[in-house]
Amino acid sequence: MKNEFTIGEISKLHHIPIKTLRYYDSVDLFKPAMKNAGNKYRYYSIEQFEMLNSIKFLRHLGYSIQDIKRHLKTKDPESFVLSLKDYKKAADEEINRLKNIKGFLTERILELEHLLEDDQDEDKVRIKEFPARNIIFLKEKIKNIYDLELKLRKLENDSGITPSIMIGRVGLTISHENLLKKKFDEYESIFILNPNTPLTDQGFAGTLEPGLYAGVTVNAGHHDQSGRYYEKIFQKIEEENFKIKGDAIERVIIDDFITSDKKKHVTQIQIPITS
Repeated sequence: MKNEFTIGEISKLHHIPIKTLRYYDSVDLFKPAMKNAGNKYRYYSIEQFEMLNSIKFLRHLGYSIQDIKRHLKTKDPESFVLSLKDYKKAADEEINRLKNIKGFLTERILELEHLLEDDQDEDKVRIKEFPARNIIFLKEKIKNIYDLELKLRKLENDSGITPSIMIGRVGLTISHENLLKKKFDEYESIFILNPNTPLTDQGFAGTLEPGLYAGVTVNAGHHDQSGRYYEKIFQKIEEENFKIKGDAIERVIIDDFITSDKKKHVTQIQIPITS
C-alpha cells in the first residue's frame, strides 16, 4: 500500500492549499514524515492524516497556530477543555457583535426602503406613531458644525460605541423650551439611534419616548430654512388640536456617505405631540 504522499497529493486529499502546508512546515506545526533516499524529496505518510484532520478541526474553531502546537504537544484533556471554553467565549462575543451589526443593517434597510418608496412632499406634515427608540446620547449644547463634530467624537469615545452603527443614526434635539420660543439654531443634545439592547452600565443610554410625532421630511440642503418647516409642523399641530409635549428631533437620513448629490440628501424633523 502506498505510504508516500507529495505535498500536492496531500493538498488535494485534504483540501488544503499547498501554500498553507508549506507554512505549517515552516512553523514546525506539520512537517513531512520522511525523505526519499533516492530523490531526496520529502513525503507525508498516512499516519499523519489524523494529525492533519485535528489541525483542520482546531483551525476551523479559530485556534491560533501556537495554541494548536501547545495542544498537540501536551494533549492534556483538562487543558483542552479549558481551551475550548476560552474559544467558546470568544465565539459568543463574535456572535453578539454580528447580531448587533445585523440589527443595525435590518433597521437601516427598512428605513431607507421606506424613504425611497414614500412620496417625500416637503410641504406635507405627517403625524405618525413611533415605538420607544433606544439611543445613546450626550446632553450638551450644540450651536454650530464644529460643536457637532466635537460632541459626536466625545460621545463615540466616552460611550465606547461601535463607529459602524453611527452612519445614518446621528440625531440632534431642540429643547421644548426653545421650540416654544421658536429658537431653532441651538441644539440641546446629540444622540445615536441604537437598534440593539440598550447599554445599562453607562450614563449614555436613553430612550426617545413612544407616541405620536408630527414631522416632515426635507431636503438636507434646505437646512438653513428649517424655521419654515417647523412653522408648518406647528400649524399642523394646532389644526389637529394637539400640543407639543417634548424636545424636537432632527436626523439626517441620507447624506454624503450615501450620495454626493446634495439634492438627494434627506433630513427628518419630528416633534412629539399629545392631545
